[in-house]
Amino acid sequence: MGKVSLITPVFNVSENLLDRCAKSVLGQYDVDWEWLLIDDGSESDCAEYLDALTKHDCRIRVFHQKNRGPAQARNQGLLHASGTYVVFLDSDDALTEGCLAQGIRVMETHPQVDIVIGQAQYLRDGVRRMSHSVCVLQEPLTLPESEKDGLLREMWIGCGLEKYPNVTGRLSAELWGKMYRRDKMQDVAFSRELYNGEDQIFLFDFLRYAREAVIVPEIWYLYTYRDDSVQHMVSAHRVEKYGAYLREIRRCCESMGNSHDASRLCDVKIATSVMDCLKPYMAEQNFFKACKQTYKVLRAPALREQCKQLCVFSGWSVKQMSKILICRYALTLMATAALYPKEKKRENGG
Repeated sequence: MGKVSLITPVFNVSENLLDRCAKSVLGQYDVDWEWLLIDDGSESDCAEYLDALTKHDCRIRVFHQKNRGPAQARNQGLLHASGTYVVFLDSDDALTEGCLAQGIRVMETHPQVDIVIGQAQYLRDGVRRMSHSVCVLQEPLTLPESEKDGLLREMWIGCGLEKYPNVTGRLSAELWGKMYRRDKMQDVAFSRELYNGEDQIFLFDFLRYAREAVIVPEIWYLYTYRDDSVQHMVSAHRVEKYGAYLREIRRCCESMGNSHDASRLCDVKIATSVMDCLKPYMAEQNFFKACKQTYKVLRAPALREQCKQLCVFSGWSVKQMSKILICRYALTLMATAALYPKEKKRENGG
């Protein structure tokens, strides 16, 4: 049975979450694994906890580095990985029992399969709230190499595998909840330029080199939502960096060949990505403060550069904005004023 390299970037995570993550790894029995923990400049308590783990189990290794972000931390993990397979695990999340053994069985039964995709459960306050990524399958589904574009569309915009009626729900476009064949990663790395979205771009690039994929119905991953996590923190720095992510989306889509289809995919993906960037602002309880923050973000050059050609905002649903009661029409007017300030002035005779 092949060895699995688990790669986990760590930055100032609480001991409770780290302990739950560690227990989920140590509970993977009958599997040859190594756990590479990349301390990305954490404070002393967190770093000390990681060092203590190495004394508990010799299969755990810790690498300390100055804070360089999760992309660089994962690259460091890949550099030291020795397993046949790779699994990415965030430090505040957890694996379900037996998921590694199942992934290895699929990989070794089907040598042409380079990625196995499990399902994920969404957690908040330690409670399983809802399924984040679930396909209703009675048995594993094998996708041939010819279906890679469909798989990518399914992950990015939720449609692409319509010919498989048993596939319902949305496949996660994140790194986690999946097992990868490591020798297919030789020409793929996490971009140093991306502050966010680097995992989705990495997954896209990996799938371009991969052969077959298998989707399994079992839940492999327990994803924890934290308001203070890097993913959900928005700052002026992140917004400015977001333009690089949107440019990468365009590069990935254009590499798919069919220009018309790729252009449509690109437009939809950029639209949903801008929405994701604004989600933390939308959670603001004060209506006027939320409007002000959203308007400021939309005016950021990094977003205007990529989105000016798109009718992105008119498709937002009231449901997505329900927390701050911004209706679709009001948001569209606000977005139009932000993205087309000069045109708006001319219409008003200014």
